[in-house]
Amino acid sequence: MPRLRTKSLPANPATVLATIFLGLVASTPAPVSAQDTGPAAAETEKPTIRLVEDPRADRLLGVTARLNVRGRVLAPVGVDRVVPLPLQATARLSWQSRRLAPVGEFHDSLRAVRQFVSADSAVSVDRRTTESSLSASRRTIVTEGTPSGLRHYSLDGPLTGDEVELLSLPADPLSLIAILPLGQVPHDHTWTPGSWTLPLVTGLDAVTRGTLKGRLARVTDTTAEAIVEGTADGAAGGASSKVTFHATLVFDHRRGFLKQARITIEEHRQAGPVSPGLEVVAEVTIERQPVTDNIKLPPDVVKKCPRRPLAAQLQLSLETPGHGRLLHDRNWHIFHQTPDVAILRRLENGRLVAQCNLSKAPSVVPGKMTGREEFLRDVKGALGPRFRELVSVEPLRPGDSRSQGRGWRITATGIDHGLAMHWFYYLCTHPSGRQLSLVFAVESQQLKTWRQRDRDIVSKLEIQPQAPRAAAR
Repeated sequence: MPRLRTKSLPANPATVLATIFLGLVASTPAPVSAQDTGPAAAETEKPTIRLVEDPRADRLLGVTARLNVRGRVLAPVGVDRVVPLPLQATARLSWQSRRLAPVGEFHDSLRAVRQFVSADSAVSVDRRTTESSLSASRRTIVTEGTPSGLRHYSLDGPLTGDEVELLSLPADPLSLIAILPLGQVPHDHTWTPGSWTLPLVTGLDAVTRGTLKGRLARVTDTTAEAIVEGTADGAAGGASSKVTFHATLVFDHRRGFLKQARITIEEHRQAGPVSPGLEVVAEVTIERQPVTDNIKLPPDVVKKCPRRPLAAQLQLSLETPGHGRLLHDRNWHIFHQTPDVAILRRLENGRLVAQCNLSKAPSVVPGKMTGREEFLRDVKGALGPRFRELVSVEPLRPGDSRSQGRGWRITATGIDHGLAMHWFYYLCTHPSGRQLSLVFAVESQQLKTWRQRDRDIVSKLEIQPQAPRAAAR
């Protein structure tokens, strides 16, 4: 489910959808799904069915998913206190989907391309509601499995963080197919899905302990009803979490596809470096049917899907304060955002390694820029008693950012709450006179792995020119 941010409390709808929680089985005979229990030989004389989805790309499925979430946001107040705030969230997503060829086993076998008809959500926290939707220009989506869950990117251009969270549906049908058993199974079959499926259906980035159990509850001439349930402990967004999972899956074994699903997921999550705590219950319903007319996802789209996405396809886009646009990788997470400031935090392996504050700065006369001494004075004033040493002052040149502007980069060191820190201050000036300020805070011990990521993110910053004034009447 998406991650709540302090910008919204409610943050973004996505923020509750990708943070609660986050398959198609491989077309190869590799054991990419469940692990059956009991010797197969003892079951050979029983009636059997097959619960493996047809992996052909020429099959087009129409999917409708609905999500309802209720519970509490545990908003941190001070160091050791939280305030519980009531939470309600809803989402409705509709798309057409084709299977993509696997690029490996296990999670690498789960790949699909989707054309979204609609994707909308609303999150209410303490009587404040935030709505979100998928842009009409970003609706061709590739969804694929990774060791930490499903990943979504658009063939049409970079998504926003909010859009990624909106697409991160708890118990996505692509992940549900992965927890069904392989091969022919008897009508009273029980099984244990592989542990690799836990991040896919729980939404946890990392699972430390957990298990799922599956059983067939009812079989008819055309469908089979399966129950899969279990628990998992782990982390999401750097925060410890406990998840309980229960799913009722209806599989059309005559036509070979997952037809319906009803899922209930309960999560208890502690506050983390990029989101508040959560105590929530999410209910998901999914309906799927073959599509024979009104086709919105033609077969030739499959050929446009790369086996592995390029780094540029995984970048996220952020509309910043001061009419800026920033491209960044997915390790950066929006922690807080207002019209005047955006705070991003960087997580690596679940650990907070840096923070970036991006804010509007006073405009200057077009073609001019803030002077060196003035900006240096502002930096020292902002750091106050934390400041220890000025390391460097460098001018920014046209080409250092997408705005083709100028500005300054100042590196300073100091102590903050007992930690040795490096700060990288940027003032980026557009030829129109618009200015944006960025501050990167990095623990000094992280510099060996930092690799000047501040320069990389600034190089992808674009400042829009001043809006033209309306003509006088």
